[in-house]
Amino acid sequence: MKQQKRFTCSSCRKRRVKAKNANGRKITKKLCQPCYDSDKVSVFFGSSAGDWFTKRAIEHCTNSIPQDTQGLIELIMLYKQASRDKGWSCTNGKWSSRYDYEICHKDPRKGIDFTGALVVGNLFIGLKSTNRVMSNHEPITNYGYRIKERGESITSGNARTIISGLYELDKVVNECKLTRKSTKTPSDFIDRLSISPDCLFIAQLKRSGFDVENYTLDPEFAEEGFQILHDMPRSFAYSYLVQHGIRNIPF
Repeated sequence: MKQQKRFTCSSCRKRRVKAKNANGRKITKKLCQPCYDSDKVSVFFGSSAGDWFTKRAIEHCTNSIPQDTQGLIELIMLYKQASRDKGWSCTNGKWSSRYDYEICHKDPRKGIDFTGALVVGNLFIGLKSTNRVMSNHEPITNYGYRIKERGESITSGNARTIISGLYELDKVVNECKLTRKSTKTPSDFIDRLSISPDCLFIAQLKRSGFDVENYTLDPEFAEEGFQILHDMPRSFAYSYLVQHGIRNIPF
């Protein structure tokens, strides 16, 4: 058996074998496996959630992203919820989702003279198709997340430095239970945690503080409901649910 080459780890300074990533390939950094596994910064940027946030942050500036670690944790948890709601399955190594949802803005990302903040208060989980149609359409209601004073631009060149400086990434990784992405071919499975568009619509109203307990909505009304969420005050969407939904009163 070929003896593995050892080197001096740049973190612990011990002579060890170079670490391997989730795909079984040796990493480029001079880190041993224990130090690599405990490097929370690289875990964050190597995770699906961290990669998503980094790409979204590049579309914003330092004034329109979460301003503290707790804000980032809440945003990552919303991302994970949206991913679960889609309902993933894998067949012959190919991933697919049952529903096509994505995280949408209330105050749009690109307004006429403002940027809609990338924070949980300005976001909801909605239909990708509706989000694409509404795009940067400015809703009737100003939700109070319109950032007019532009901060430092975030680019692919400085994103990691800015994000590492703004947030306690070790805390984000631990509380959100983030792990590095893997490209290994998984076994076939079906995730049954997805929720249908009509149930998702009701869930988003609940996030906004409305009493929607025991309500059900015919699936055919879901798309129009999400259009109202994009364009009108939340009270209009609740009225739409009351008008078209059915409230089952428990005995």
